[in-house]
Amino acid sequence: MAGMNDITENWRAVPGYDRYEVSDLGRVRSYATRDGGEATVPHLLAHFIVRRYDAVNLMLDVGPRAQKTMKVHGLVMAAFVGPRPPGMHTNHISGNKRDNSLANLEYVTPQENSLHAVRTGLAPIGDRNGSRLHPERLARGDRHPFRINRDLCARGEETGHAKLTPALVAEIREAFDRGEKRSSIMARFGIAKATLYEIANRTTWSHVP
Repeated sequence: MAGMNDITENWRAVPGYDRYEVSDLGRVRSYATRDGGEATVPHLLAHFIVRRYDAVNLMLDVGPRAQKTMKVHGLVMAAFVGPRPPGMHTNHISGNKRDNSLANLEYVTPQENSLHAVRTGLAPIGDRNGSRLHPERLARGDRHPFRINRDLCARGEETGHAKLTPALVAEIREAFDRGEKRSSIMARFGIAKATLYEIANRTTWSHVP
C-alpha cells in the first residue's frame, strides 16, 4: 500500500507569510521559532477545526496579536492557483472538507457551490433535513401552536405580507425536486435563494403538502 513517502509532495511559500510553506497535499510547515527567529529545519503544523474546515495558526511577527488563523484549503489555493477571485468560493470537489489536496480544490461561483452541495449530499434537503431526521422533535397534532391558539399563529398567506400562495409553493417544490436550475426557479417566482431552500426543506410553508 502506498504511503506518504511514496507520493510526490510539492511545497510552495504561503503568500504573505515567508516563514511558512504549504504543500499540494494540504500540509503546512513552519520555519518560524517561538522567539521570532527562523529555523533551518521546518516542522509541520497541527491542524484544528474551524467551522468544519481544517485551519492552522500563522505568525506574522512576535506579539500577542501577531497570530492569525487561516483555513488550509485557502492557503493551498493561494499558493498553487492564485488569489481567490472576488465573489468566488473554494469548493472541495469530493465533498470531503478534510481533504485539502490541490486535486480536490477548485474556485467556483456561489451558485455552483450550492449545486455541488446538493449533488454531494452536503445540503440538508429531502431525507437529510432536520425535520425528517428527528420528526419526534416537531410539535404535531394538538401540541402544535397553530392548534393551541390559531389566532396567534398566522402562517403562509395568512401572515399578511406573503407574496406566495399554497399553490405556488407546491409548484416551487415540484420544480426543485425535478432538478430545475435554482436560478431559474428564483427568477420565475421572484424569490431569493434562502426562501427557495426554506420552502424546499419545509422550514417554511410546512403546512403545504
